[in-house]
Amino acid sequence: MNGNIQPNFTQLNFNMVSFFTDRKNNILLVILVVALIGKLFIDGFVEINKFPAYITGVTLHKHFFPYSNVDDIEMAGVARNVLLGKGYVTDKSFDRPKLRTEVEWPTAFRPKLNVLVHVIGLKIYAVFNPGFDVANGVPELYLEKFAESIFALKNIAFIISLFYFYRLAGLFLSKSSALISTILYCTYPSIILYVGMINIFECIIMPCLVIIISIHLYNRRFNKRFSLPQIIFFTLAIPVICFLKMQVCLIMILFYVVALFDALRNRSFIKQYLLAYMPANLLIAFFVFYIVAVNYAAFGRVVISTQSSVNLWHGHNAFSKGSWNPAIWQQKHAELQPMLQKDSSLLTQDEYTETQVYRTEAMTWIKTHPKQELILCFRKAVIYFLPNNSNNWKINPLTLLMHLCFFGFIILVVLRQVRGIEFYYLLSPVIAIFMVNIMFFVEYRWRYIADPFMLLLACIFVNYVAQKIARKNSKTL
Repeated sequence: MNGNIQPNFTQLNFNMVSFFTDRKNNILLVILVVALIGKLFIDGFVEINKFPAYITGVTLHKHFFPYSNVDDIEMAGVARNVLLGKGYVTDKSFDRPKLRTEVEWPTAFRPKLNVLVHVIGLKIYAVFNPGFDVANGVPELYLEKFAESIFALKNIAFIISLFYFYRLAGLFLSKSSALISTILYCTYPSIILYVGMINIFECIIMPCLVIIISIHLYNRRFNKRFSLPQIIFFTLAIPVICFLKMQVCLIMILFYVVALFDALRNRSFIKQYLLAYMPANLLIAFFVFYIVAVNYAAFGRVVISTQSSVNLWHGHNAFSKGSWNPAIWQQKHAELQPMLQKDSSLLTQDEYTETQVYRTEAMTWIKTHPKQELILCFRKAVIYFLPNNSNNWKINPLTLLMHLCFFGFIILVVLRQVRGIEFYYLLSPVIAIFMVNIMFFVEYRWRYIADPFMLLLACIFVNYVAQKIARKNSKTL
């Protein structure tokens, strides 16, 4: 036997009776249940009491109100305009100065699916509140109920994902090690204390992605056909998570690239993968067409989103430090005035033309400051892997340990001590989210989506080191 890590082909073919009669596994299972109850209790306590600061010592989430975050408040406003027959229009200039004179204007800034979710939410709210009139604005009670809905959905998705994470870990680790990994998944700082406490779509996307990759790798490992319920789940879940957060599209693109290479090496997978993922991709194509058609009607151009141009500027300018800084317009007001004055005529036109100014400024800065751009990219990479958490810049020991072990796994990849394409499926979310952070700016809410996969790869590294030590000790006896 060589020292290479290879996928574990036998761990999941075990007898359930022997599993539950194993004292060590029973203890770990009890710990996992206690950890889950603890997570749900803390999350529920926060939700019931509407704490904006989620636990003593955790920095106040300034951009998240007790009921909902500012993103959803803005998107609910656009949804209100849709219900009033105005279409996708807004009165907010998020992340940039408001220079236009109109009260409202057509927008492609926020994801269309997020807005449509609020359209449905407001319609449901109207059914249970007969006196509600959308013309009077979005009530705070609606935002509270919407946040409660996200709270329920994220916890249901997370509970379901525990089984799938355990099964995914079991493909590479022993039963006991897989249980320990699942306990860590349940108690990981970003999940139990920070991002996981916020009622945002990332907290639904992350467990859905765990379930998708777990099903894929399990079926691949044991050459099982995708069942009809699994295909239906893929068909519904993949388009939804992609359009709730466009960053997930890059994850799925990398995932499909790995699947393509996988299928080219084993032709028997081609038909399986096509049947499993084609319906989801057809829905994605349909919704992309819908987005393009709506935005073309508004701007006369093919546009998916205008937010990416503003995000690009925030991540690439003379004052960028690598992470998102919403206060930059106040902090650098005098320095940014020349740019705003120079392009004032364009910044007061339609939203597409306005946001293209920011894109042009960002691209010009990148081209004219190549050295600073390289330094900035390096800085972003460092910030991304700092053992901090969303809105908390204190070093977290568990996050630090996980990141170090993840780097250990990457070293094994470089040294070719890792064998098997399955590892590259696990790396696809990590690489994609890292690329998004380098492309724009570092946001730990985005990193949250990749955290479970970084954690599992870190556990695989620890398992590799433990096996090496065990072999060495056995030889010396």
